[in-house]
Amino acid sequence: MSNSPFLRALTNPSTAPNLAALAIFLLALVVIFVFDFNGLIGQDTHEYYRFSHVISDFLLGKGDMEGFYWTIMYPFIGALSQMVTGESPYALQVISLLSHIGSAVFLLKYIQRNHIDKAAIILIVVGYVFCPVMLKNGFHVMSEPLTVFFLCGSIYYFNEYSKYSKLKHLTYWFFFAAFAVFTRYPVFILLVPQSIFIFLRIVKLRKYQYLAIGALAIFFASLPEMLISVANPEGGGLFDNYFLKNWSFLNLFKSSFLTADGTQVYVLPNILFASKLFWYPVFFTLFFFLLFWSKKSDFVKSEYLIYTSSVVLYLLFSAGFPFQNIRILVPAFPFLIILSIRPFIRFWNWKRFENYKAFRNGAILLFLTAQLFLFFYLINASANRNHFEKEVAAYIESLNKERYFGYDIDVAVNSYLDKSKKIENLIIELHEFREGDVLFFNRDQYEKVWTKSNVHTNIQRALYAHDTVRIRGFGSEWSVYELIKKEEKK
Repeated sequence: MSNSPFLRALTNPSTAPNLAALAIFLLALVVIFVFDFNGLIGQDTHEYYRFSHVISDFLLGKGDMEGFYWTIMYPFIGALSQMVTGESPYALQVISLLSHIGSAVFLLKYIQRNHIDKAAIILIVVGYVFCPVMLKNGFHVMSEPLTVFFLCGSIYYFNEYSKYSKLKHLTYWFFFAAFAVFTRYPVFILLVPQSIFIFLRIVKLRKYQYLAIGALAIFFASLPEMLISVANPEGGGLFDNYFLKNWSFLNLFKSSFLTADGTQVYVLPNILFASKLFWYPVFFTLFFFLLFWSKKSDFVKSEYLIYTSSVVLYLLFSAGFPFQNIRILVPAFPFLIILSIRPFIRFWNWKRFENYKAFRNGAILLFLTAQLFLFFYLINASANRNHFEKEVAAYIESLNKERYFGYDIDVAVNSYLDKSKKIENLIIELHEFREGDVLFFNRDQYEKVWTKSNVHTNIQRALYAHDTVRIRGFGSEWSVYELIKKEEKK
């Protein structure tokens, strides 16, 4: 196997990118047609998909604009895409996948422009392109891949400007940085060290007029946000984001939170959770291994100090949010890859491997196999949840009931239903219930998360005046109950 054409191609910097491109194409076919996965899983992806419909309908004059408490760059681009291709989640899924590929292209260009040993290409292909969580995100309808694409563009053009001080490179950096922030607000922390460097360079060169380009970039990147503000002044935007408003330094040392999403209890405090970027299997598990080939200068010299500062600042900042989600760590990953390049090259060219190249190459193949195994594990879990949401929607379509209530699955299931059969949300508002109403209920999740929320109050209201009959179960977790008239005690 060590002399197989596949392994030689994988460990050859000239052929590895082409092999990766072919693999991504084949994986896309498998994910879409074998796993039957359209990129929608959980509330957040469906909310992006739903809001892309709202934007496209508004732009076409078919509906009103609504508020949105996340950044809208991703659903805005998705809406433009759907106006051309038709309303389908695959339009947004393609944006995510192309963003993942585009970010890898920027990292490969970074290596080429810096005349770095071509062995680093193997790191990008095996460690970044096939990183389980990054590759999985490339098939999700979420903003992270697009954010990372803009961040990788900012890394590339920052490097170009720091070396050559050309206006065109600075202009590109301004635009990529601005679009990254307006795709996902928290990533501005990752760009602070770069911004300080660029500002000091502008001051040193006395090119203050260059700042006008930055203002122009911010203006263009903020146009979708201004669209919401003008069309719907009552909602949407940065200051309506619940989790940003509840950021706190004290959260770094907490492991449980009571939020709008219920009670969340985690194993690790937030500060240790943030360190998962370095050691969690779905990320780059070779990082600590590569530390054996690292030097102090890899992290504190020249531009590498800027990237190190970016990672540290971002992880500290992300640990201040009152929740834990691997997705929030994703934007820092390309910065970690950049910091891993030098140690990887030393590992690859280690003299002791001179007579053991087959062993070294085999280790890379083994690592890639582990990456793909984790990817399929993650994408299978995503597909199972996706199929569950579709199954619930199909079941509701078959029922002849007037009102449905639920939590955690309402936005997801509603994507597949017409407006006459929507699940009403039990989290946001309190409801009055009547006989014949249908409740979707997950007892374990309810007891762990929702007992101190509107969900609990709504459930108590429903049970106060009604009995229930279980009419359907979905696996071992979700049950469907119909409210019936409560029998009077004799």
